Amino acid sequence: MIRYEDVPNEWEPPEPQPYVEQGNLHYYMLDPDAYDQYCIVTGGGSNVQIWQNSAPDPTKLEERAVSISLAIDKGYATFIILMVPP
Repeated sequence: MIRYEDVPNEWEPPEPQPYVEQGNLHYYMLDPDAYDQYCIVTGGGSNVQIWQNSAPDPTKLEERAVSISLAIDKGYATFIILMVPP
């Protein structure tokens, strides 16, 4: 509260800060081996396929059996959060 009691009557604009170059913050996007990965649920929720969005065609990395059919059977799941360890 003390800093609000000593507010000056005259306003002074702040000093501009010097620009500091941050470099390329999106360097990871330039990596030729950096691809998005996504999952496709198949078999009514009993299987999950993990795909890599590689060029020119997607690559299937893995297929796993899972038990998420409860969410799909009830009809209220429009998306499913799936945690897949590397």
